[in-house]
Amino acid sequence: MKIKTDAESIWREFNDGQNYKSDIGLYENYELNEAFYVGDQWRGVDAEDMPKPVVNGLRRVVGMHIAKVVTSDWVVRFTPFISDARNDSVAKMLSDQVENVIERLNLKALMRTAQRNECVDGDACVYFDFDADAPSGMNVPGMVTASLIENINFYPGNQYSRDVQSQPYIIIHQRLYLGDVQDEARENGVPEEEVQSIKGDSDEHQLEANSPSSLVSVLTKYWKEDGTVHATRTTKETVIREPWDTQLKLYPFTWSSWEIIKSSCHGQAMLTGLIDNQIAINKAWAGIIWQSLKTGFSQPVVNTDVIPDWDGSPGQMIKAHGPAANVRSAIMYLEAAPVPTSVITAMESLMNATRDCMGASDATLGNVNPDNASAIIALQQADEQPLELRKQGYRDTVEAACRIIADFIRARYGKRKVLMDVSAEGGKSDRQMTDFDFSTLDDLQMTMRVDVGSSSLYSEQLQVQTLSNIFTSGLMEKPAELAMYLETMPERLIPSRQKLMDYAKSMLEQMLQPKPQQTTEFNPALTNEDINASPVRPRVENTMNAQP
Repeated sequence: MKIKTDAESIWREFNDGQNYKSDIGLYENYELNEAFYVGDQWRGVDAEDMPKPVVNGLRRVVGMHIAKVVTSDWVVRFTPFISDARNDSVAKMLSDQVENVIERLNLKALMRTAQRNECVDGDACVYFDFDADAPSGMNVPGMVTASLIENINFYPGNQYSRDVQSQPYIIIHQRLYLGDVQDEARENGVPEEEVQSIKGDSDEHQLEANSPSSLVSVLTKYWKEDGTVHATRTTKETVIREPWDTQLKLYPFTWSSWEIIKSSCHGQAMLTGLIDNQIAINKAWAGIIWQSLKTGFSQPVVNTDVIPDWDGSPGQMIKAHGPAANVRSAIMYLEAAPVPTSVITAMESLMNATRDCMGASDATLGNVNPDNASAIIALQQADEQPLELRKQGYRDTVEAACRIIADFIRARYGKRKVLMDVSAEGGKSDRQMTDFDFSTLDDLQMTMRVDVGSSSLYSEQLQVQTLSNIFTSGLMEKPAELAMYLETMPERLIPSRQKLMDYAKSMLEQMLQPKPQQTTEFNPALTNEDINASPVRPRVENTMNAQP
């Protein structure tokens, strides 16, 4: 497939992607879902004198889902398929580098926001890039960056496939400040005449207020060529950066959807399909409030022949006219009309049904008080099951993000000083600063497995407990058993595992070494009484074969 890199062709491909999103109603759903999530649920309703209550059950359940799926912290460990001293050392160093990037990017918070986008908009996209001037905390600058891309700004070449890495190309649409775009074009050698031709524009799909002319649409197109990812950046009419080789092997995007729709790159949001339910609930509450305001309070019936100037304000004087005026017969209060229980029952049933369809039970929302331990376990299991698939999808997304970060590290870090295990005397390993060429990960990286798990598996408390058990169980005095125990236990659970292995091996070597023999030199002048009188009795080796 021939990749088009001129501005006009890329903009045409962008327009084709917009037409597809319009055909499936993505823009309308995006705007509607965002409005309902934040509570703007009476938009366009012309009823100024009507109450407009918002019972935003959608937002509560979305927050619950995000908390349940993303609340467990996670760490990353790279493990080589072929384990040897060098591969293990490089894998440990790469794990540390990826963890460093995750912390500097605050990627865990970014992934929580991405999960929110899945629930509300249907899809979530995390976009990775590299800032060559950013401080890295190492001897060389340059750091991986990450940002969120809305699903309305993600345009894959094959819009019927969800597989990001198999796409023929991917276009990212960004709204950037005009001055920044012009400066970028100048830095990339674009003639000043073309730079000045770049003008601000508007986009009706971006929910922008007043369509600010200070923003301009920038398209970044990625495609794979000769085993690496290439890219170019354009506006509608100007190429602001000519095609370049990113040296990456993976597209720098993670893409995840809430509900998969067949033959479409986009998924369906949890909110989509429940908007009408939310509208019905709001209308029911509005009707109840309206009736309460109109008929929920006692209303006076006044005989104006007797009391012509009635003032119903509290504490005001009532003036009665005419002879023998009877105030009791002139004023009568009507009882308040009760709210029909059938309306409240129907509304509550609708709310419960909507909540159940969203996978939020009473146990999930904390509305159930278990009586005993068995009830607690049963509720916990019932609560976890509906979200298990979501958690697996989240872990897959995190794993994909870690692979992309490792790909950036391989391609852009170059030679840097890192802390890693190196071979020392006696076959032991020593952790020290050393120069490492990250381009050597080119072959090794693809043979590594990424393990993403809850931080409880790697917590310091658990590791300290494991070490304490090793020292108190007597294993330190049994080097053979200790070596077997360390080899079979996962490395992530035992800190300084290599030091313990070296200790066990040294103890085994000492046990296997032959002990020096102690013999007593024969002294014919030494009598039996002298021997018996000695405080230390001499030890005679191999007395069975001693000569008489």
